[in-house]
Amino acid sequence: MYNVIDKETLKDNIINEITNGKSLAVICNNESSLSSSEVYRLLNKDEQFRDRYVRAREQQALFYAEKMQQTIADLPEKPTREEVDKCRLSIDVDKFIAARLLPKVYGSNQNQTNIQVNVSPVTGMQIIDED
Repeated sequence: MYNVIDKETLKDNIINEITNGKSLAVICNNESSLSSSEVYRLLNKDEQFRDRYVRAREQQALFYAEKMQQTIADLPEKPTREEVDKCRLSIDVDKFIAARLLPKVYGSNQNQTNIQVNVSPVTGMQIIDED
């Protein structure tokens, strides 16, 4: 199927492309001779590749966060309503992607459960000293 050097080069390319914001589907369709199912099999077999892949996905989320900042920075000083709407849409899409890639950092907190703990002192109790 593939020799060792080709697989290692393909793994490196996959990691680099993910870090640069591309999805695995796009990478496999455009630039790799591996299918996504073969990549998932490699992830199951190769612990080092799996660790690199996880780190690359984290970097991919950071890529989208930086892209959001750049989108805002690229707005003209006095943007039109259309430019602002386009910027908002772009940021919403990037935020959605980043939240799916790294939900603990970029996900919404809407599903968090708020627990209130009563820490006020209990009254009406007497402390008994048995000495």
